[in-house]
Amino acid sequence: MEDAKGNIWFGRDGYGACKYDGNSMVHFTTKDGLNSNNVQSIVEDTKGNLWFGTRVGEKDNSDPKQHGQGGLNKYDGKKVTHFSEIKGFSESDVYGIHRDITNDLWFGTRSHGVYKLVNNEFVNYAIPKSTVSFLKDKKGNLWLGWAGGLYRIATDGKIMNITKTNITDL
Repeated sequence: MEDAKGNIWFGRDGYGACKYDGNSMVHFTTKDGLNSNNVQSIVEDTKGNLWFGTRVGEKDNSDPKQHGQGGLNKYDGKKVTHFSEIKGFSESDVYGIHRDITNDLWFGTRSHGVYKLVNNEFVNYAIPKSTVSFLKDKKGNLWLGWAGGLYRIATDGKIMNITKTNITDL
């Protein structure tokens, strides 16, 4: 991800996040406040804050470098904020973060659906699968990809699991 200042950010599974400014590389890990070194997604909001989606490290690798609770992190350039009061944002996996064409932020969790940040509040949409990819179309519908399928959140908030049998209902 390239931020507004031209820095390039990389999420590294087991090694945190890295920022490359064109001359040097800086690493961000749990020592710097991230809740996991398993960074799955990075997005910058319109205010210049960076949002990191991380996953729990102990599930699949015993490497001590791949540790952490997993969840959502917000970095304002000085400190990292966690959202432990929100289900799915602490001790969980946040695989996908998306800033759509209207600058809304969307967060996909492993087992607590999808959240949209609205007026500094997280609004939950009960998607029963782990969302890993997002797309907001020209009509304002949000499309969510996950391992094995596709969901759509229509502009009226209606959630639909897209299947071969209901594709004609769109």
